Amino acid sequence: MLQIEIMNDPLLENAYCLDMVKARINYTRVDPSAINAMHKLEKYVQNSGLERSLYELVKIRASQINGCAYCLDIHTKDVREAGETEQRLYAISACRETTFYTDRSAPRWHGRKK
Repeated sequence: MLQIEIMNDPLLENAYCLDMVKARINYTRVDPSAINAMHKLEKYVQNSGLERSLYELVKIRASQINGCAYCLDIHTKDVREAGETEQRLYAISACRETTFYTDRSAPRWHGRKK
């Protein structure tokens, strides 16, 4: 049975609406092999030849879908460091409707089908 634990998060101390705080899974406590698998996947993708900026855009889109402010903060900093433009960063949630994303650069492999 999967256990869910509300983790202490210092970023939430200043939250305006504590009822919006959701329970998060403590992967290392529930199943350490899950976090190991996630690290292996990360290493595989890093070595796959996929452009770093595209990979970070995908992470941003997944973080938007998951509603994770912490991850959004990290990945938006990382994508800027990788040389991504502000225009593409700001329009990522509407990438299908823009003219400045190509099929290769649109972060569509985040699980949502056309």
